[in-house]
Amino acid sequence: MRSRTKASPPAAISGGPLILDKTFSKPVVLGVLSGGTRYYAAQPSSSYGTSSFYQPLYLYWDYIVASNPYRYVSAKAGDAKWTDATHWQTELDPSYQVIQNGKLVNGVPTTAGQGEAGSGGDFGQLCFESASSSICKDLATGIYYQNGVAVARDPVDAGPAAKAVGAATLANGLPGATNFVPNNSDPVKASGIVARYFDVTLGAAGTTTLDTAVTIDRLSIANSQARLNVTSTGSLTSLIEINQLNGQTIVDGRVRTGGDYFLLGGLLSGSGRVDSALPDQRQRHDRAGHDRDHRHADHRW
Repeated sequence: MRSRTKASPPAAISGGPLILDKTFSKPVVLGVLSGGTRYYAAQPSSSYGTSSFYQPLYLYWDYIVASNPYRYVSAKAGDAKWTDATHWQTELDPSYQVIQNGKLVNGVPTTAGQGEAGSGGDFGQLCFESASSSICKDLATGIYYQNGVAVARDPVDAGPAAKAVGAATLANGLPGATNFVPNNSDPVKASGIVARYFDVTLGAAGTTTLDTAVTIDRLSIANSQARLNVTSTGSLTSLIEINQLNGQTIVDGRVRTGGDYFLLGGLLSGSGRVDSALPDQRQRHDRAGHDRDHRHADHRW
């Protein structure tokens, strides 16, 4: 990106976002700052006339989705234990956005990212300008313009052929995966354990029975026929909060949350214990939740 009115970004902010903030009702991240160029040795870096380039997210969208440790998951309809891996499915992360018919919608592309080899979707012009002349290349068409007149054309590289996206798995982060149990894990490089943090919704009719200890980031109960049964041997820790919009929660074991237990509707019963954070604890968890929620900035592929 060339700026005619100000200097390009300094090296210290490499990795910073390129934000589209005027086209849609909310800002979305299109790319990340990757480097820059100066055009003669005496030109100061990041000064007037230098250029910067941003890596577009769409070329790497599948890598980004797989690398995000946060997973939105929901229970399938029917009765099952929490530890039943077939009881769960991954959902679409609400921060992922695509453009359909000119509108920004929640979704991911239907073809794999092209990575470094990708060249589709190029736009804008790359120009060399002096006081008396201007030579520009239109990146979408390959046409060169000298003082506004087309003079030559390069062939446009369409990049590698599109590849279909593979089947959804917990590892690749695509919606619709199953055969996993939502239980947070911190990364351990030596043993190959990857980070996983779960945002769990009980949004279908049926009873989910918890008879062991699990930790998640957030729990939502959002169906009048959904039921969570925490037995006397069960323990649920929800680090950020619990939102019970309706449905039923039976606690004969222990339920803990680092934030609020928000009971909007439904029934909370049982002979066990429910702990929510004290004010000083909530402040600590609010900071932790804020640190984790930075991953949820909207991204457009």
